[in-house]
Amino acid sequence: MQIQRSKDKIKYLEYVAIDDSRTTEICRRLDGTRLPPNDPFWASYTPPNHFNCRSTVRAIFRGSDEAKRIRKWKPKDIPPIPEGFDASPLESWWKFTDSMAKRVVKYGLKEEVLEKVKKLCQNNFTDECPEWEEVKKLIEKWELQHEIEERFLKKLESLEWGNKEQIKASFRELWETEERYNYHVKKRIRDGHVTSEEEFIRKTFETLANYTSVILYEAPKWKGSDFWHRIFYSRKCQWVVIVGETGTILTAFRVEQGKFSNSLRNIKNAGYKAYKGKRNERVKEIAERILRRLSR
Repeated sequence: MQIQRSKDKIKYLEYVAIDDSRTTEICRRLDGTRLPPNDPFWASYTPPNHFNCRSTVRAIFRGSDEAKRIRKWKPKDIPPIPEGFDASPLESWWKFTDSMAKRVVKYGLKEEVLEKVKKLCQNNFTDECPEWEEVKKLIEKWELQHEIEERFLKKLESLEWGNKEQIKASFRELWETEERYNYHVKKRIRDGHVTSEEEFIRKTFETLANYTSVILYEAPKWKGSDFWHRIFYSRKCQWVVIVGETGTILTAFRVEQGKFSNSLRNIKNAGYKAYKGKRNERVKEIAERILRRLSR
């Protein structure tokens, strides 16, 4: 926020309430409070301090005529505020976290949130607002991750899984390329991970039906472009399935007992960013149905 970026130029922040018939007792008593921007008071009492709060905070800059003639002041009896309004936007608003962004994407609130951020900038800032870009970028990052999951799910739902032959043919279409699929099947058999193509298919769907972790990781900047991978890991199967940005499978392989955590550390050490994801029940349901048909 502009206040955060200009703290060294500000002498006081002043609490400004709108004085009319709708003014609450909380804001009426806090109105006129003037304290330095780093005073602990602002960590809990920066508006909004209740539902439909219309109060604001204004800056009084050092060197101004006003700053020379006024003194700091706060009420002796500071009123309590409702639960949930005791976190300061000055400290926390722009700490827009990954979990917040994921919920915005999940509930389709991107445009609404960005519009509110834009209005906040327009109403309170006189200069540019780079924080709006930060919020937008974080939301779009999780929007892309959501799209990857939807692409993969769409492929799963569109393919034929009626019998073993259809499953075998459709499974190939889940992969990025036919060449990549053939290479991985041969390599897993050669490495002793599986004994046949059918077992490779079964292991992959067992992982999708029973995965205990889903890890999302983002490529480092030195890779030249941003890309995401989605890792499905089943502790029960000791198997990993990795899905890329196009919603296709990139690889599937066995992980030795206790080695999955080490692999994640190696990913992070290589400059990738890793995040925890959530289970998709639809993916689980389709995988379970395919496994039942493979067992016939």
